[in-house]
Amino acid sequence: MGSTFQTIADVDAGPRDAPRLAAPVIEWLVAEGIVLAGAEAGWGLSEKPAHPPGPDWHKAVADPRHGSPEGVVPYTEHRIFDTWHGTSAAAVECPVCAETAPLPA
Repeated sequence: MGSTFQTIADVDAGPRDAPRLAAPVIEWLVAEGIVLAGAEAGWGLSEKPAHPPGPDWHKAVADPRHGSPEGVVPYTEHRIFDTWHGTSAAAVECPVCAETAPLPA
């Protein structure tokens, strides 16, 4: 079993800017039919509500053979996106602010 995901990140956005910058991205995805406007529980790979796939979700993927994807969750706070696969590091460090976060055991 496996899963795939894509991350769109603005590494120059600060915590105060992120919500303002995320809103037009979601609006654009809704306008393109990639996702639906209302976020719902159970559609994302996290505890947060996600925007379910829209009628034209297939326009956003290279190979739609696996069926409809998970939803889109906009994160507007610091977050680490990694599989942790094959790493022996105990923590990761942000190259911008130098904040560190421990990796799961």
